[in-house]
Amino acid sequence: MAKTKEEKALELEARRTIYEFVVSSPGTHLREIQRQIDLPLGTVEYHLKYLVDKEMLVEKTEGNYKRYYPIGMYGSVDKKLLSLLRQEIPRRIVMKLLLNPGINFKALSEGFHVSASTLSYHLSKLVKGEVVRKIKKGR
Repeated sequence: MAKTKEEKALELEARRTIYEFVVSSPGTHLREIQRQIDLPLGTVEYHLKYLVDKEMLVEKTEGNYKRYYPIGMYGSVDKKLLSLLRQEIPRRIVMKLLLNPGINFKALSEGFHVSASTLSYHLSKLVKGEVVRKIKKGR
């Protein structure tokens, strides 16, 4: 019986390992994939390019990172959310907002060891990505 294009593409163990990692951890960037599966960076880059060319993965550049997602599993909103939640500060902001709905900026900033401008920057990314909403109260 003839193999499918996906079966042929995943015959190599390294490529299969990379593909399975991206499926289980969508939105992971190149260096994180390399660290987690412990293969040389050049090998990981080569196989990721191959999988993108074979339309098994999609590559999305966000800022300085190339992030990888399985084809057809996530829409653009999901990809943006996954990308933001893979970053420590945005993830911590979302968790704090989930535990404290309606919290103000001053209360939100407590416990974060970053400047107010850094926190504001990450909040703006979350608002722009439609992960959180900004509601002005008072003045």
